[in-house]
Amino acid sequence: MKKLLASMIAISTALFVVACGKSGGDSNYVNPQVCNSGYIWNGSACILPNGGTGGGNVITTTVGFADGSTSFMMGGRQVNGSLKIKNRGAYEAFLKDAFAICDRMIWGIEAGLSKCANWSTGYLYLSFTMGPSMVPAVTLTAYPAPNWYQYALNFGISAGGAAYNPLYLNNQNTFNLIPDRDGVPSQAFEIRAQGAWGTPAGRYLIQIQAHKGTLANTSINYDLAYKYGSQNVVFATGTLQRFQ
Repeated sequence: MKKLLASMIAISTALFVVACGKSGGDSNYVNPQVCNSGYIWNGSACILPNGGTGGGNVITTTVGFADGSTSFMMGGRQVNGSLKIKNRGAYEAFLKDAFAICDRMIWGIEAGLSKCANWSTGYLYLSFTMGPSMVPAVTLTAYPAPNWYQYALNFGISAGGAAYNPLYLNNQNTFNLIPDRDGVPSQAFEIRAQGAWGTPAGRYLIQIQAHKGTLANTSINYDLAYKYGSQNVVFATGTLQRFQ
């Protein structure tokens, strides 16, 4: 009789625990997710942390960075530009291939704004935004040299060819962490983009390479590179400022 009573008490206790779990536990229950190596769970999906597993920050909202040849307005505030052209030949190749606004020899003659040399002495502005999808959207805008009087006559600009300025790149962009080296966690990253469809740059990489920093920083030093000759060459450097 005692054994039977003990068994009934044990069964009743187990049923009570199960009932309590069903009535009050489901709404707050968090199912722990197992993500692939290098990814972590942000509460709704497996995403790539900037700075590597256990370091850096996880992007849960949209962030934005920008730089330019001069000061400019971005995100409702003024950003002090620090972009410097380091290789003018490579920059002119970028203007020709990616923007497609100069050195195209469409009518067999070039003058004024049709010459990349009159753009490469001007201004360049760079920005990118990125949200939880970890797919960066890149924007580049070029302006010609400030001595506008040279451009009274412009020959060689196509009346119907593809030209992009501003240049928006958001189709095949990737955000990549620079691998750790000698066991030391890397804090560098690279944004890779391809040029717009229908331009020569659509076949080549456009690279924004951050030397050190994460997307949680307020400023990040970087290089901007594009194909010049047989390899990608850094044609501009600066410091990206966070505006969002």
